[in-house]
Amino acid sequence: MGQGSRAATLFVIVALLVSGGSARAQCVTEIDTPPGSDPGRITAGPDGNLWMTDGTGGVARMLLSSPNTFTPFPVSPGDIRPASIAAGPDGNLWFVEILGNNVGRIEPLSPNTITEFPIPTASTKPQDIVAGPDGNLWFTEGSGRVGRITPGSPNAITEFPLPSGLGAQGITVGPDGNIWFAETFLAGNEGGDKIGRILPGSPNTITEFTIPTAGGSPVDITTGPDGNLWFTEEVGKIGRITPDAPNTITEFPIPTANSRPFGIVAGPDGNIWFAESTGRKIGRITPSSPETITEFTVPAIDITNGPDGNLWYTDFRQIVGRLRLDDCQGCVATKLKAIANAEKGRFDCLSKVATTGDASGLSECVAKAQSSFTARFASGGDCGSSRAACGKTVESCVTTVSNLLSGEPGKCQAAKLKATGKLAAAELTCALKSAARNRPLDPSCVTRAQGSFTRAFNRADASGPCAGESNLTRLFVEFFCLSQVGASDSSGRVMAAICQ
Repeated sequence: MGQGSRAATLFVIVALLVSGGSARAQCVTEIDTPPGSDPGRITAGPDGNLWMTDGTGGVARMLLSSPNTFTPFPVSPGDIRPASIAAGPDGNLWFVEILGNNVGRIEPLSPNTITEFPIPTASTKPQDIVAGPDGNLWFTEGSGRVGRITPGSPNAITEFPLPSGLGAQGITVGPDGNIWFAETFLAGNEGGDKIGRILPGSPNTITEFTIPTAGGSPVDITTGPDGNLWFTEEVGKIGRITPDAPNTITEFPIPTANSRPFGIVAGPDGNIWFAESTGRKIGRITPSSPETITEFTVPAIDITNGPDGNLWYTDFRQIVGRLRLDDCQGCVATKLKAIANAEKGRFDCLSKVATTGDASGLSECVAKAQSSFTARFASGGDCGSSRAACGKTVESCVTTVSNLLSGEPGKCQAAKLKATGKLAAAELTCALKSAARNRPLDPSCVTRAQGSFTRAFNRADASGPCAGESNLTRLFVEFFCLSQVGASDSSGRVMAAICQ
């Protein structure tokens, strides 16, 4: 990997929106959910809050007015595997249980009131649910059916088998007033290759349309602002189907290999947004220019429109994130500066100990660096990951990399520790310049930082030598101190301090 490629791996992003001829950055904020939680599919609730399924066996609520208030509501101590959740026409939230084989209902104003309704057919593996235009809720079954449940008579569940026998996953209401769904499964596994349509007024009328890629496994589906339906494919593509000409299906490859896109939604900006579960990115495709897909290194598994007009997403890292379509370059630059100073400060503390051999002042030095980090980080405002998450990244960076340089204290070891701190700070400074200027990361900035680091290591070894090889140390710095701190778009612009 060349130095320019390494520069591009700095996980820090600025996304561009063109509005009225001006470019604006997008602002990512991530909220840590409580330990042990497992946020999955997410939706906006009728109460103005965010609701999501929790893989631990329940449903969870995040208050929009206080995003750090995350409340789980257990459904069952067993592994029911709650999958998807949607707001119903009755003012309640409805969800499906893959292993519980139930449709569940939770009342937002009385969330401890949860009721489950068994699906008539055993082991259907329900996947997704949506409120239909007919006042019913419609859900997909991985075993090869589409189900319908009526809020006023929830024990009356009707199932409609798919002609192909394939298993369905994502489901949505199309612009034509019909229910559209993605057929992901073949004999219980990935390998489906169809988009289906069911008429609410004539549910036994199911039509299936084959996608161009055999075994493409279409996963989730949404209606776009252009009057078409857009869907994700496990094989790494975004598909488009036109309701008036459903046999006309077009696919657009995602640049990242093995991206495995999952959730997809039409955003408030007129674009289509999707989450890459394996690619660990969020992607954006513009309906009027679908060949151009922009990716952001923000890890996510599902994405939805929030009640506040922003995009919200969930991730495996016990994260609920908000993608705000406005400017936050100053906030990002400040937080990156705080992280850079914290990492450099901690390495400087260790360098002092190596110089003198006296560790008595180490705790005080570390505490001073931590206090400065806390104040600087908070001054940036609301963007990126939490201070606690970024603090853990700083700790991991310093502890892991300094172990490579452990050995007999002396000037050689001290010089290498100091040079390592300077490298981490310098490369993060390159990133914050990109964020502040809303321009792609400058590879020459990174090249200069790495050159200075290598020369410092060589000088130290000339007067030593001591433990620590420059190339290996640099790679550790890139992985533990840089690539764990953020996200970048397809052009290399820097947008958020996302500490992983």
